[in-house]
Amino acid sequence: QDFVNAHKEDENKTIIIDSAEKLLDLKNTNPFKEFLSILIQNNWKIIFTTRGDYIDVLNTDFFEIYNIAPINIHLQNIDKNQLQDLSEKHSFKLPKDEKLFELIKNPFYLSEYLKYYKMDEDLDYEGFKNRLWKKNITKTNPPRSECFQKIAYLRSNAGNFFVSPDCESSILNELVKDGILGYEDDKGYFITHDIYEEWALEKIISKEFFQKDNNQSFFNKIGQSLPIRRGFRNWISEQLLLKSNDVKSFIEEVIGDDNVDQSWKNEILISILLSDYSDYFFNNFKDLLLKNNQELLKKVTFWLRIACKEVDEDFFKQLGLKNVDLSTLKYVLTKPKG
Repeated sequence: QDFVNAHKEDENKTIIIDSAEKLLDLKNTNPFKEFLSILIQNNWKIIFTTRGDYIDVLNTDFFEIYNIAPINIHLQNIDKNQLQDLSEKHSFKLPKDEKLFELIKNPFYLSEYLKYYKMDEDLDYEGFKNRLWKKNITKTNPPRSECFQKIAYLRSNAGNFFVSPDCESSILNELVKDGILGYEDDKGYFITHDIYEEWALEKIISKEFFQKDNNQSFFNKIGQSLPIRRGFRNWISEQLLLKSNDVKSFIEEVIGDDNVDQSWKNEILISILLSDYSDYFFNNFKDLLLKNNQELLKKVTFWLRIACKEVDEDFFKQLGLKNVDLSTLKYVLTKPKG
């Protein structure tokens, strides 16, 4: 309130909330709800930034929790024709791997690709991702990678922006110097690149998966924080995309294991429904899906309705709605996704 009063006479008032996907980690949304409400009442313009992967779930949260309907402004990636034109104009080779080709439509990844690719090699998605990690995080010094993973895991469990990791000060200083970490006095270290933080969590999940004694010990080791669960879902989806047989067997084991917590099964089911693996799953799990009066099928149907949808933005655009209190509307229309 003091902050708002201090700027009461200003004509153009804008607040930027960067990396808005972090709002999804909040356990208690009331303080931010109040903050948002006060800003809107005092005619502040609010700009949220987030990556495309989170826009659908953020839209849903804004509607259902914060009672606002933000206008979505998509910063488009480079399209296929533009990328091919750039390739011809500047004489660089485009990858044959479809997933990597899609990735470098984003200018951040295109920049990294041009730094590290070699003209005579055919780099794939997984190889590019590993190379990026080695060049930017590890840098021929494995303890750097271990330290960064430790920080990402610590942050995911603590739920705090700043952390005080148990790492060598020389490594922490290097990561700060390279712009991977930031540091503020009396607060601690923070991660500057969300994408590297997510990759770190996926690396932790992958490492624990291949070192696991059994499925239950694997889930116990990675923990149940929201960032870890989101990382687990991304990791499962990626492994399905890469057609990993280990993960396919793992899914089959977990789905039929009564000792595994249902929340992990739900994460797996959602990942399947959003992947190209879904047809394989339905064909091969037909008996299990129909068993016990279609118990599993009903769960799948529930998550299909809850997690595999996005807000139908076209509907709101046609009505010219923006920043409205959706509690005044009877329905928020969605469309299927996945």
